[in-house]
Amino acid sequence: MFSFFTKKTFVADSFENMVDIHCHILPGIDDGAATTDVSRLMLEKYQSLGFTKIIATPHVMEDYYQLNSTKIQNALSNFKPISKEYQLNLNASAEYLMDNQLQQLIDTDDLIPLSIENHLLVEMSFFMRPIQLENHLFQLNDKQFKIVMAHPERYEYLKTISDFQALKEKGCNFQLNLLSISGHYGTTVQKKAELLLQNGFIDFIGTDAHRPEHLTKIEQLTVSKTIMEALQNSIENTKAKFS
Repeated sequence: MFSFFTKKTFVADSFENMVDIHCHILPGIDDGAATTDVSRLMLEKYQSLGFTKIIATPHVMEDYYQLNSTKIQNALSNFKPISKEYQLNLNASAEYLMDNQLQQLIDTDDLIPLSIENHLLVEMSFFMRPIQLENHLFQLNDKQFKIVMAHPERYEYLKTISDFQALKEKGCNFQLNLLSISGHYGTTVQKKAELLLQNGFIDFIGTDAHRPEHLTKIEQLTVSKTIMEALQNSIENTKAKFS
């Protein structure tokens, strides 16, 4: 029976020495932090939450943000000294949309992995399954990347456990957005996020924070004991793989 007095747990209580593998903190490079001042506010919030490492993952997408490794590394070099003021280890990778630009970057070996183990963060269109999905996954696997699919709970065309299992069988790890279980993207996404957690499908956790308000929402996030137990496994796995 549902009870309004059911005990909830603050997710942020598990953030000691936490790593964020998905965020948009580099200023002025995509739809994330627009200015250095906004990025500083995000750093302050990360520090107060207990994070020790952040991997910036700006969008790489053909129609909007035509970034490459050089542009991303330049943005990181400019901002990294500021992150050290907050005792935070800042690195950079990217969130690669599965489009024609991704194909070009695969062909030219111009991809920035999340880790020395070659994890690579990718995303799909929220509304339409990519035509080249299987081809891109095959090529990335062939190049020994460990594919991390960003926010699988947010794709409208992935609805059943079988849909998600099919991606798992193609070599995809799953990264859940913490904002998803807050209801930030709506109840449908929240329910899918909880379903994936309860079925053990989530490998890694990220914030996908674009601004300080997103981190504040995560700071205030509470979940049931069942969801917290599932989250804890993914949180610890994220720390272990990316610290």
